[in-house]
Amino acid sequence: MASANPSADDYVGFYLDRPTEKQLDELEALRAHALDHPLEPGNSLSWQGPNLHPESLPPADYPRPTTPLPSPHEPRPLLAALLAHDSPAQSGRGWSLRLVDGLQTGADQWSQVWRCEAVDGQGREVGRVVLKLYHQALFRFPDGDEWPDVEQEVFFWWPARHAEACESRAYRDLSAYQGRDVPFCYGFYMFRLPDGNDVVGVVLEDLVDKVVPFAKLVEDPTTAQRGTYEQVAELAYSAFELHRRVTECGILHVAKYAEDLHQLKGSWSCIIATGFGHPLFLDRAREVHRRTLERERAQGPLEPWAEIFCALSNSQVGVRSTVEELFRAMGHDFRRWRDEERAQERLAFLEDRVL
Repeated sequence: MASANPSADDYVGFYLDRPTEKQLDELEALRAHALDHPLEPGNSLSWQGPNLHPESLPPADYPRPTTPLPSPHEPRPLLAALLAHDSPAQSGRGWSLRLVDGLQTGADQWSQVWRCEAVDGQGREVGRVVLKLYHQALFRFPDGDEWPDVEQEVFFWWPARHAEACESRAYRDLSAYQGRDVPFCYGFYMFRLPDGNDVVGVVLEDLVDKVVPFAKLVEDPTTAQRGTYEQVAELAYSAFELHRRVTECGILHVAKYAEDLHQLKGSWSCIIATGFGHPLFLDRAREVHRRTLERERAQGPLEPWAEIFCALSNSQVGVRSTVEELFRAMGHDFRRWRDEERAQERLAFLEDRVL
């Protein structure tokens, strides 16, 4: 499964060929092995080597002012031990992660996500983190019977290295917002699994006990989670503002789905975005649009609407949909909020930026 010779800076340039029967057989064998040797609570994963993407770490002078747009959220404390001179971020030796709870595991997942206890070279526990492993053998398999045009983005089959590259760039571009709008990223490392395989993973801030996933609020909010109209309206404004800050950093299709958003417990104004494994970067989106237009023009004249670059507005449509679902789940009228002047400003944010 080859890429179309992406440049070193082209983090989303992977166009995949149809997998051969041999490649599918190899994937099946790797999956069978992974499923026969599942990760379990109590397993210890050792760091293999230093941080693969040092640019993804929080700023050395954290907390610093956020740019290009200010974040209204107070900075959260970081786990300094993971960034110290003898930490894996600096030396990559002697540390391990002890698995505690599986948050997302099994086959057909883009990542295996575990809550872990970080253990230093002296065997001391230094704090909880979340580990996101890009375990290729457990990714969703490509469907050979429904393979799309290779000129299109292939969202349902990504190489692990692609997800790693995308997420590391996202945390790099959002570095100033770490600890406020997005989790702290403590680095990308190779980890030795109990079955002897080495898999790349990213170590993130543990927010499990500090947030309520939007998906829970939308699907089945408890009585304690139901807010007044004013509180839900404030949460909706915050979702749009967060999406705007992320978009201003050139990152699309993040902070738009319920599974990407998390409400800080006790707050109706603080939302944290996660899920940066498959973002769409603005520079890449424009390049894909340009190449698509060239291909279409070669086949004949285009309708005026086909010339419009819609990635920005399409990204915002997702936020609107999530917010509308939130109002419905909380038992409030989305149309009432939609017609408010303040909401109209948010909804119109990207309307003049689609070309």
